[in-house]
Amino acid sequence: MIGVINRSKGSWIMKARHCPGAGIIMFTGIVILASIAGAEIPRVISYQGRISDGEGNPVTDGTYNMRFRLFDAETGGNLEWDSGVQSIALDGGIFNVLLGDAGQSAVDLPFDEDYWLVVTFDGVNQLLRQRLSSVGYAYMASGLVPGTEIWGSADTGNRATVAATNIAIDGTGVCGVSMPDEGMTSKGVLGITGSEVGGFGVFGVTYNGTGYGVYSSGNFAASGTKSCVVKTSRGPTLMYCQESPENWFEDFGEGRLVSGRCRIELDPLFLETVTIDDENPMHVFIQQKGKCSGTYVRPGFTGFDVIEQDEGTSDISFSYRVVAKRKGFEEKRLDYCKAAESDPYLYEEIRIKSLRKIRKKSRMQFSSAGN
Repeated sequence: MIGVINRSKGSWIMKARHCPGAGIIMFTGIVILASIAGAEIPRVISYQGRISDGEGNPVTDGTYNMRFRLFDAETGGNLEWDSGVQSIALDGGIFNVLLGDAGQSAVDLPFDEDYWLVVTFDGVNQLLRQRLSSVGYAYMASGLVPGTEIWGSADTGNRATVAATNIAIDGTGVCGVSMPDEGMTSKGVLGITGSEVGGFGVFGVTYNGTGYGVYSSGNFAASGTKSCVVKTSRGPTLMYCQESPENWFEDFGEGRLVSGRCRIELDPLFLETVTIDDENPMHVFIQQKGKCSGTYVRPGFTGFDVIEQDEGTSDISFSYRVVAKRKGFEEKRLDYCKAAESDPYLYEEIRIKSLRKIRKKSRMQFSSAGN
């Protein structure tokens, strides 16, 4: 997962100094903290930036002395980490550096509090320290620090506020893990939209027929509708799922009475997914497609017989629907959902409180970005 910090819209002014082709030195930087879920957490910080003069022109290409330090306060405070003087190459004013990489001490900090970064370019310090807030602590999002969060907020346009990409053959772009203590609930990934005109709390997409935009390993629940969207002459249209107090699988098919009788054997693959026994019998529903004296069903464990009443001998076709309990979920019925106790969709008072909190945090972030 990648977290991005962009303070003051990514720009900081450094002290005036003399260097070839430059008057006032302008500094633009982005901090990227990388993590590897489920593996040893790398103690390096990817730092990218651009150095330009007072007119916005990049400084002359070459190698410059730069130094990066982390303090525990915005002013004064204690020096927590120091890269030492590093020879950094600039191309078009742009540089890339891994803080804590070979030749430097590891960034071995707990990241359980805020830190401030100071950049020194060719002997000149950045005037304002850059705060590494909880947004930047992406590599602590594995839960090593209680309360760590990655937060993003898009104010306008088609923008992603927190994004991750995996282009490997196998791997994870965004991974959310929740392992609460007994009796508690928590969220691995939380997506919220407060828009009244549509939107996505969490959006997943796949561009082929074999992948999944969203895949749930284990239980999946929704307090709203679970829908399939299909293209119609009216545009995208919702088709809704049937719901049940119990966990059923069903199959459909057709048969034909010959001299008033028909034996239907169920699909063997379907039988692997359900439990059919004396305690969990299948249920069969018949739709006749011709005249007869009526039919009844004699169910078994792998199939069923359709028999015409009054010893009739009709030859007619019929369709059927068979329903059986999902294997391993035979006892499930109207289970209590503790995770939904704080669902803002179910409880209006929680929804109002959540929206207020989100809007307040967004305003605080925008205010911070403008300082």
